[in-house]
Amino acid sequence: MADSAPTAEPDIFVPDFCQPRAVAIIIIGAELLAFTLVLASARDWTTGLNQLAVTSLYVQWAALVSGGLLCVARPRLVVMATWLSAAIAFLIPIMVNFLVTVSAYYLTQNGLLSGSWAAQSNLTVELTQNLIIAAIVSGVVLRYLYTRHEAKKNLAAQHQAKLDALQARIRPHFLFNSLNTIISLVRDQPEIAEEALQDLAELFRHNLRQSEQLTSLIDDITLCKQYLALEQLRLGERLQVNWQLEDLNPGLKIPTLVLQPLLENAVYHGIEPLTHRGNINIQGLATETSYQITITNPLPPPAPQRHGNLRSGHQIAIDNVRQRLQAFFGDQPALQIDSTADEYRVTLQLPH
Repeated sequence: MADSAPTAEPDIFVPDFCQPRAVAIIIIGAELLAFTLVLASARDWTTGLNQLAVTSLYVQWAALVSGGLLCVARPRLVVMATWLSAAIAFLIPIMVNFLVTVSAYYLTQNGLLSGSWAAQSNLTVELTQNLIIAAIVSGVVLRYLYTRHEAKKNLAAQHQAKLDALQARIRPHFLFNSLNTIISLVRDQPEIAEEALQDLAELFRHNLRQSEQLTSLIDDITLCKQYLALEQLRLGERLQVNWQLEDLNPGLKIPTLVLQPLLENAVYHGIEPLTHRGNINIQGLATETSYQITITNPLPPPAPQRHGNLRSGHQIAIDNVRQRLQAFFGDQPALQIDSTADEYRVTLQLPH
């Protein structure tokens, strides 16, 4: 099975200002800053609108040039120490404001810029005010970006710990049952036993892998088929699996170990307690905004003495999968549970 890992995101708190979304945020934030500065000093509407036009021009130029320089400098900032990249990111807006203020002053003195600037003839005062404002805004913004970056890192570490716990939680009974099944096949059906050992090795290699957080849907399906093939050797005709995923994008990136724990629950809580044949249905559906994957398994009659509360046993893996989907995709993915007296259904909604 081919491994597919996403490109690692650089560990730097300065965002990529080359992205259109970042540019839009810069423009909106700069305009709000200009409006605040004018609102604090304007005496009437006519003067205020005039000041807003000139201040917006100044602030937008300074903000966009600063963002452009940070965009260009980001590949170098990534390889620097955090304190050095923070210092450079802090100084760039201040230097830009210095140059813009000086340029605007000399344009005014030469008659190339009029309006509100005409009354601002004291370069030292203007330069001091603008540099102080630039330093305050730059410091506050960088502090916010650094705090947000650290919070995201901590959250990612927590979810990675949960993923590691899930990777380590393959039930011992599954391993022992699989090995006993393989042993029983070695003498009479050595080819099937060899194939089962390869599936088992691949399954554990994938579950013990620590470096990858995303995998393609086709790789995850392959893993699930290997898992179900092992269970089918043990359960025989009692386990029937129906795959209907033709409508899905096989290259869709999803977190590792999303489908396998749900199928493990379907086997453990749905098929094993049955005395007759049971079907697990895995169906995929493509909509305009998302892909839906539905896993349906039968439920046996209530038997508390066998496994305790069978239906509540599903919830451990369900909660883990839901939290990891939210960690990767935010609130967009939905995990819906539908249960009747004799059927349990889990539906995943993954964004395109």
